[in-house]
Parts: sequence; structure tokens; C-alpha cells
Amino acid sequence: MKLLLSLFVSGLCVLAAPRPKPSGVQDYAIGVDKRGSVEDYAIGVDKRGVEDYAIGVDKRSVEDYAIGINKRGSVEDYAIGVDKRNSVEDYAIGVDKRGSVEDYAIGIDKRSVEDYAIGIDKRSVEDYAIGVDKRGSVEDYAIGIDKRSVEDYAIGVDKRGVEDYAIGVDKRSVEDYAIGVDKRGVEDYAIGVDKRSVEDYAIGVDKRGVEDYAIGVDKRSVEDYAIGVDKRGVEDYAIGVDKRGVEDYAIGVDKRGVEDYAIGVDKRGSVEDYAIGINKRSVEDYAIGVDKRH
Repeated sequence: MKLLLSLFVSGLCVLAAPRPKPSGVQDYAIGVDKRGSVEDYAIGVDKRGVEDYAIGVDKRSVEDYAIGINKRGSVEDYAIGVDKRNSVEDYAIGVDKRGSVEDYAIGIDKRSVEDYAIGIDKRSVEDYAIGVDKRGSVEDYAIGIDKRSVEDYAIGVDKRGVEDYAIGVDKRSVEDYAIGVDKRGVEDYAIGVDKRSVEDYAIGVDKRGVEDYAIGVDKRSVEDYAIGVDKRGVEDYAIGVDKRGVEDYAIGVDKRGVEDYAIGVDKRGSVEDYAIGINKRSVEDYAIGVDKRH
């Protein structure tokens, strides 16, 4: 009886003993709530430290290499599904980024510099993204991005910047190379894009710029070499095409941009359009199957 009582008392002492506190540094855990730690390699962790390599983590740190992370104000974030704001060199997917540099992400909201992402809201410089909302950025190379920047190379992006190379993007920028993009910038190279810019190379794009190279575009430009286009401009080399641009090489495209190389684009007032079956009234038309009197 005394032995049993002694064992029972010993057990109670063990249960009542204080447990050691977990360390905040170098925690390699799964499903851990971490705040302000360093080198946390975790999954499903709430992290606001430095060098967090995690999946599904809320991170506001530096060098976060995570998936599904909410990041604000970090540097070199390599994450997927991260909410990032004011970070540098973010390489993420599905990240909300604002004011970061060199963000290489997919599905990220980015308003930074050099964002290389997919599905990102970017308003930065040199955004290379897919599906990104970009406004006022430079060199955005994205797909499905809302871009109003410079050099946006994207697909499905709303771009109002410069040099947007996108597909399905709303672009009002320069050098937009996109497919299905609404572009009102310069040098738009897109398919199915609403372009009112310069150098739009698109298919099915609404272009009102110069150098439209499209098929199925409504063009009111110069040097339009098209078929089935209604042209009321200068040097119209087209059949049944409506063109009011310059150098439009498109088919049934309405173009209002510059250098639009598109198919099915709405173009008006573009230059150097190189298309097939387009109503063109422009200069330097290089087309196949075109009625030319120039």
C-alpha cells in the first residue's frame, strides 16, 4: 500500500513539473505559430521573422521562401500564394505584393520592381508575371496581369504601362506583347487584346495604335493590307475592311495602336501593320493574300 501511494505521489510531481519554453530560433516545425523567429523551416506556420522557408505561412520577413504566405515588407521572398508588400526579389506564387523589387512570383499582387509572377497584381518595374494586376511598372513580363507599367510581358494582364508582353491583358502601355489584352500603350504584341498603343503585335485585339500586325481587325490606318476590311484611310490595299490606322497588316481588326501585330484586333491609327487579309492604308505593308495598290 505504501508502495502504491509513493508511486502515485511521484506521478503527481512529474505532472506538476514546469515544461521548458519553446525556442523562437531555428524552429523546424509543422503547424507552429511563430513570430519573430530566424530560419524557421515550417509548414502552416505564422511567421514574421527572417529567412523563413515555409508553406502556408504568414510572413513579414526577409528571404522568405514560402508557399501560401502572407508577406509584407520582406526581401527576397520566394513564395507561393503569399501576400507581399514592399519586398525585394520576391519569387512567389499567388502573392499580394506592393512596392517590391525583383519579384518573381505567380498569382501575386505586386506593385514593385522586376516582378516575375503569374496571376499577380503588379504596379512596379520589370514585372515578369502571369495573371498580375500591374499599374505603373517597368518591364513587366506577366500572364493574366493588370499592368499599367513599362515592358510588361504578360498573358491575361490588365496593362497600362510600357512594353507589355501579355496575353489576355488590359494594356494601355508601351511595347505590349500580349494575347487577349486590352492595350492602350506602345508596342503591344498581343492576341485578342484591346490595344490603343504602339507596336501592338496581337490577335483579336482592340488596337488604336501604330504598326498593327493583325488578322480580323477593324483598322482605320495607313498601309492596310487586308481582306474583308472597311478602309477609309490612305493607301488602302484591302477588301471589305474598316481601317483607320497606319501600316495595319491585319484581317478584320479594329486597331488604334502602334506596331500592332495582332489577329482579330480593333485598331485605329496604327503604323507598320503586318497582317494577312487586312484593310490597310499604311506604309511598308508586308502581307500575304493582300490586295495591294501601293
